[in-house]
Amino acid sequence: MRRARTLLGTATAATFLALVALAPAGLPDARVLGYSPADIAQWAADPQMRARAMGPLFWLDMVFPALLAGFMLMLLAPGWRRGLPLAYGALDYAENLVLRAYYAGHDAGAVVSPGASALTQAKWAALAVASVMIIWPRLVRQGRAGGAR
Repeated sequence: MRRARTLLGTATAATFLALVALAPAGLPDARVLGYSPADIAQWAADPQMRARAMGPLFWLDMVFPALLAGFMLMLLAPGWRRGLPLAYGALDYAENLVLRAYYAGHDAGAVVSPGASALTQAKWAALAVASVMIIWPRLVRQGRAGGAR
């Protein structure tokens, strides 16, 4: 199990680094507080940015949520908390598909749904809560171990 966790963690980190390397500044998915339709329209107006968002960046962003959710599932104890990485993954996929549909129809005057920003914010919230659920018990255990010395 430890080896599988290490391999999945490494694959997740490598995919994340590739996403960061390819992602242009201001990418909507990365905006924790969301964005307005005008913000994303301005970003999508650049044909190079749109092509990148619909090409390799999109495909990496379709692999990354599964890797990260899977890795987080391996780190969480069984129980309700395991729903958090699954929620994160589902929200990230929904966000990716909404944004891709917008980019594909941008030249035809497609309007991005305000729900895209809500999906982005919800994705980040689910990721934050899942991260706390993974990190907090480890900090508590370390605190107890440190206090027992």
